[in-house]
Amino acid sequence: MRKLVTIKFGSHLYGTSTPASDIDFKSVHVPAARDLLLQRAKGSINTARVKKEKNLPGEVEEESYSLQRYLQLAAEGQTVALDMLFAPEWSMTEPPSAEWREIAANRDKLATKKSAAFLGYCRQQANKYGIKGSRVAAARAALARLDHLIEASGRPTRLGAFAAEIAEVIGEYSSIVDIQVGDTDQIVRHWDVCGRKLPFTSSVGNAHDVVQKLVDEYGQRALQAESQQGVDWKALSHAVRVGHQAIELLSTGRVTFPLPNAEHVLAIKTGKYPYQEVAAEIEYLLEAVENAAAQSSLPQEPDRAWIEAFVLDVYGREVAPIGLVERARTFAVASHAAVKQLRKYTNEAYSVHPAAVAKIVESVPHTTKMVAAAFLHDVVEDTGITIELIRAEFGDEVAELVGWLTDISRPTDGNRAVRRAIDRAHSAKAPKAAQTIKLADIIDNNSTIEQHDPNFAVVWREEKRLLLAVMTDGDPTLMKRALEGL
Repeated sequence: MRKLVTIKFGSHLYGTSTPASDIDFKSVHVPAARDLLLQRAKGSINTARVKKEKNLPGEVEEESYSLQRYLQLAAEGQTVALDMLFAPEWSMTEPPSAEWREIAANRDKLATKKSAAFLGYCRQQANKYGIKGSRVAAARAALARLDHLIEASGRPTRLGAFAAEIAEVIGEYSSIVDIQVGDTDQIVRHWDVCGRKLPFTSSVGNAHDVVQKLVDEYGQRALQAESQQGVDWKALSHAVRVGHQAIELLSTGRVTFPLPNAEHVLAIKTGKYPYQEVAAEIEYLLEAVENAAAQSSLPQEPDRAWIEAFVLDVYGREVAPIGLVERARTFAVASHAAVKQLRKYTNEAYSVHPAAVAKIVESVPHTTKMVAAAFLHDVVEDTGITIELIRAEFGDEVAELVGWLTDISRPTDGNRAVRRAIDRAHSAKAPKAAQTIKLADIIDNNSTIEQHDPNFAVVWREEKRLLLAVMTDGDPTLMKRALEGL
């Protein structure tokens, strides 16, 4: 896979890190061409990174999203994707790719009023950590109504049978909502009590248990507020952080890093404020975010046409070289078969040799055009195919490589030693890519000649030693293998 960007994430991005903070990285990558073509590309990959810094607690981990998955998260308004979208270059482990710069230049096509995850997260956290009196009262009223329904009809009765009774306790934090089931057309009615969704298809007893737990949680929060014990300060700081980020995004169309209020968020994270004060701030932020969403000039929806076109372009360019290599392989097989060329000692189809050379090239740093040229390296020399046809079929770069890999001596130039000297001078001037392919060619040929014709191998090895002495730019790993084989 090919990385587009890697960002030092979390508290190190927000400016709220402490000596105890872990180091997290978030990345976006383009999956390998084969994984794309075989439809096995994963949406996200979690890997452990080697920790380079010393004395840092916790693990160093990286989560990398495929480009398509990342843009899907951004279009949904997920907070992790939006944080990455606005991350400044100082937070990146290395300069970002051209594709990431293009994404950053088109933030306006991704940031929307729908940044629902921001809004949804704020609501979720307010319901989870808030101790607002009206919210507690709504939960207690719902519990009292469920107690009454159980007393009247028992626990097994479906909640939907009491729609009229439920409607009597509807208020600011208690409502009836219809929710679609997955991708189906089915709609299920729910009773929403302070963020807890109670389906009308569930039993009254189950609904009672859920609301009872909610009321108990409010009681626990009240105790925490009084004692300051057992408070998840990190979670509270996240709620405050996201609330302020949401307001900035909805109001200005961007998010600033490090956070302008980093010191305030860090103070919450380290428990410097009373619980009641933080809970009140979360309640305030929920209202402020909803007001900002109502007044925001951001578009309602992301530009899905741009997202689709961008992914198609990037992925298309990624898989195109696979097509080049496959065409080169097919072309080489057909060309050698057309002249009935076989391997000298084994009578195998000649194409096994260029395939072996291509595989060796793939074992070291290479380009797809090098692999294509490896498949084609003997086609001009052995089959009568012209370099012009190679150029027309595979482009200038592949044709140039094949040209460097084709012997230029002619029988009329003199004896074998003279001809090899001419070809050696030609190879000495070849570029690094061509010399790397030539090394792979020598490695594969050496094993066959040594095994089947030891007498000729003596002459052949000496010729190749002279050749290796002048091919100084090829891949060093293959050079070592070639020398060890002679």
